[in-house]
Amino acid sequence: MIQIPQTSMVPRTLPADDTSAEAIQSAQGLGAAQPDPGAAAGAQGDDQLGKFSALFGAPAGAQGFYASPDGGGGGKKADRTTKADAPKVSSPPPSTPSSPRSFDIATTTQQQIDDLRKTGKKLDMQLANTIENAQAAYGGVVQKYPKVKVVVTTSEGNGGHPVLVIRGPEYQKGAHVHTHYHGDNATVADPLGSKAGINARIRAVILGEDKQAVFVLPEEANPSSETDSPRNNLKHSVNWSDVRDQVKTTADALAAAEVKDPPKETVVSFHSGGGMALDNLVLRDKKGGTLLKADRVELYDCVYHFGLEEESKKNPEFFTDQRLRDWSQTPNGKAVKQIVYYQGTDTDHVRRADVIERAFPQAKFKMHEMSKEPEIIDKDGRLTDKYESIDRVAEDVNGSGFEGVRLDRRGQQIGKAWLAHNFNPNHHYRTVGEFFGKRP
Repeated sequence: MIQIPQTSMVPRTLPADDTSAEAIQSAQGLGAAQPDPGAAAGAQGDDQLGKFSALFGAPAGAQGFYASPDGGGGGKKADRTTKADAPKVSSPPPSTPSSPRSFDIATTTQQQIDDLRKTGKKLDMQLANTIENAQAAYGGVVQKYPKVKVVVTTSEGNGGHPVLVIRGPEYQKGAHVHTHYHGDNATVADPLGSKAGINARIRAVILGEDKQAVFVLPEEANPSSETDSPRNNLKHSVNWSDVRDQVKTTADALAAAEVKDPPKETVVSFHSGGGMALDNLVLRDKKGGTLLKADRVELYDCVYHFGLEEESKKNPEFFTDQRLRDWSQTPNGKAVKQIVYYQGTDTDHVRRADVIERAFPQAKFKMHEMSKEPEIIDKDGRLTDKYESIDRVAEDVNGSGFEGVRLDRRGQQIGKAWLAHNFNPNHHYRTVGEFFGKRP
């Protein structure tokens, strides 16, 4: 067995299809290991209302902010990865601010990306960053598998912010559409080896488990320009204040990816601080639940009460279980067929799950408690025999993986090993790192 790192891991190689040689040469290793996400709960600052408003656009009367379960903080500077080589094409015609703009990562040129940056506009800068990061994260996939399509688009349903769309090679057999709102310390275009493990899970799904899958990944209002990766332990607080309409976001994304037939199945999911996207969608809806729609709702350790506990009676707007209960009374809520709750660190999950299960009597309800799943790490901090089968090594399209150095508690090298797709395998990140995209 191999000792899991207590301080850091220094990647020796990175998958060739996803990262440039320059980025590999500049890799400087990870920061300190992340604490358990639940440890940040209840952290306070001097200006709680200001923090809450900045992150979520708090309503009048809000008095404070409960730190999201997977932490927050400033980002760490990292060298930008570069996109895969792509043929030059002409720039798309100009569009109005309200019209979706779409960029296929296989044909978008560096000049187009640079032109977006030159405008100096916030949304254009976000588009440029997302396109470039998506090219680095998925360039090798679309090059080797031409039937896979990866597009960066925009949608007023997401406040005009980028939306990454990844279309599986057999979508024409009947698309299984999965719209996902991510949590802290992440972007929609994270590479292999990120803490949440979304990239590795998407690859596993569209290339094997479910080739009909189409992933719709809306980006938050203030995303980091840098991605989370084994060489950049991103610390960033998510902001879902601009989320407006999941139904429109998904529709715009499918149009951009040229998915013309009605989906065979629709899923909407949320991870961690992404639960605030769910809260805001329900709170914004004045037309009876029309802003959120899915056959299945997947809750990845996101059912939190986003507000200081002592203020809980004053700010029930941000109780995710109660917002789901409100939505359950709408036509779209009553049409839900299944709800899956992946519990990681939320300690009040039993009561909150009961609220949700009771609110959707017509839907199948399934609970996954990560504390009852097979352990990856034993009590002495060593990897268990289940490690390879549960949190498998991230491999690129050429079969290459991440080779890292294992260090003990004193920082002494004790050997080498392949790194799994999720380099911080606590219960909070294991929810998405192991189950994202799986059809229960």
